[in-house]
Amino acid sequence: MTDSTKLWTADGHALGRFQRVLVQVRTGAMTREAAISISTTLKLARAQLPAAERIGYLGIVAPHAPMVERAAIPIQRESFARIAAEERIYAAGVIEGDGAVVSMKRVFMRPLFRGARRELFAHVGPAAAWLLKAIEEPDARGLLDFVAALRAAM
Repeated sequence: MTDSTKLWTADGHALGRFQRVLVQVRTGAMTREAAISISTTLKLARAQLPAAERIGYLGIVAPHAPMVERAAIPIQRESFARIAAEERIYAAGVIEGDGAVVSMKRVFMRPLFRGARRELFAHVGPAAAWLLKAIEEPDARGLLDFVAALRAAM
């Protein structure tokens, strides 16, 4: 049986947990309110997972999603700092798409994904494969199906 839960959805946002992977999909604006809700949900979800196990974070930003709003940046940085500080968390960021605007988004996100336990990708498939290998979780097909279900819930 697959252990998955949709934790939170709002216009342009979905957040869920698939086994030991926290998944965030964003197509809408990252406002201060959205960043606070996501940060709180991530804290609660992390607390529910066993402390001795590696866990993953898969953050997906759609190609047409707007840049993060200025008021949300400090909250988002704090969330990423918490992820970076916790040795058991591996993070894969996906900025989907091609072109100049998407490339600029990747440039802005790259500093947040520096480190041995964090990677930035252009496509969900390679990100999921890297993340699942890092946390020793075998169900890649299940994770990709869960991402599709989160997208559909938005």
